[in-house]
Amino acid sequence: MLRPTPTLASKLSKLGIHKPLPLSSRDAHKLLGLLKTSFRKHLDEEHGPSEASTAEDSLTNPSRPAPSILKPGSRQHPADRHFHAMLSNPLFTHAVVPGKFTGNRHEIFNQTVAAGGMNIELATRYLESVEAVKTSSSIECLKTDLKNSGAGLKVLQWLRSSGLSNGLEFLENDRFTRILMRFLVAEGLGDMAWAWVAKSLTISSSQPTPSIPENRLRIPLQFLIRAQVRLEMGITEACTLLRKASSLLRSLSFPRPLQDHIIYSARDSIIWNYLKYHSRMSPATEESYDILYSSLPNKPNDQKYFIFKAHLHLLHPTKPTAQPAMDILSTWQPSSEIRGNMTDEQLKKERFIIINLGLDLTNFLLTHDRIDEADWVMEYLSSNFPSALGVSKKLTQKRADATSEISSLDLLGALDMKIA
Repeated sequence: MLRPTPTLASKLSKLGIHKPLPLSSRDAHKLLGLLKTSFRKHLDEEHGPSEASTAEDSLTNPSRPAPSILKPGSRQHPADRHFHAMLSNPLFTHAVVPGKFTGNRHEIFNQTVAAGGMNIELATRYLESVEAVKTSSSIECLKTDLKNSGAGLKVLQWLRSSGLSNGLEFLENDRFTRILMRFLVAEGLGDMAWAWVAKSLTISSSQPTPSIPENRLRIPLQFLIRAQVRLEMGITEACTLLRKASSLLRSLSFPRPLQDHIIYSARDSIIWNYLKYHSRMSPATEESYDILYSSLPNKPNDQKYFIFKAHLHLLHPTKPTAQPAMDILSTWQPSSEIRGNMTDEQLKKERFIIINLGLDLTNFLLTHDRIDEADWVMEYLSSNFPSALGVSKKLTQKRADATSEISSLDLLGALDMKIA
């Protein structure tokens, strides 16, 4: 307690003001009661009446009915919810860092965070261990499993609490970013992932371009787009995100070629997954189809984009047509000179998209009772890609011999008719 200095005491004495006499025990208790009542009243006004205060009121005022006892998990007032949100954060959970993620993975994650031992590598292993425990191999079940786990939200809370989400350096870890994007999309937190990507691109645009690795700019968006396509089982959300990313990049100070490369990488991720898994996906809307098709460039020296366009024509939501795909197959040759400078990996990818196009084209032709054209496509595929389709050369040769024999018999039959 502060005591007046001699100078102040002498001044008070001259003014006729004396030091307050000490309170009696009874007066002290009365003052304490008034302070407690006033403080409790203030809390009730700010955050609603507490269980203790309402119970005490019911004792002092019998005419006022006592409230029902609150359940342990109930938090009816904003202050209660606020304190619970803080105290339930993994950072405030007392624990010891475990050796590895076995048993109750979520509890182990909370314990590791509480002990201050969590890092990007451990968070990645945690998400991978949760994803590995899946009830089925189907995409629908995988999305449900990831959503129900809540692991993405836990990692998101840790990133926020630790301050790592402020700098966004965690996006430089491809393994962590790839799996985190899958969890966030499955748990309905894709908007948060997009906010990180957009912030990262915006910050990077203000830095000298040569100091920024190109893959650091495109990979996070590419991982997010891929997760959207695969887990949403459709291209609508991914195409909307692609348009938002394109609009953002056009407003930033990146050189135009770099902007195009970032968008093209994300767009190719949509196309590859759509053309490969479209039969399992929900039908594309005309709007999303137009966004995807219009984003394809015209590159005369890149046959891949002509194949993509032909395949998209085949999958148009309202007006599908097979002619562009037929034109591609009738002109594409494995030994074409344009492929002389292509790497083995590029050749492998091109063969895959040609086979994929041919199989979808065959299905389309059979569905529309164009049997002869479908047979020509199947013959084309089995002749050019026997190993990829699991067709042995011996079987291919037998079919060719049989076809030749049938043609010879037809010719002989025609000759017999003419002789007769």
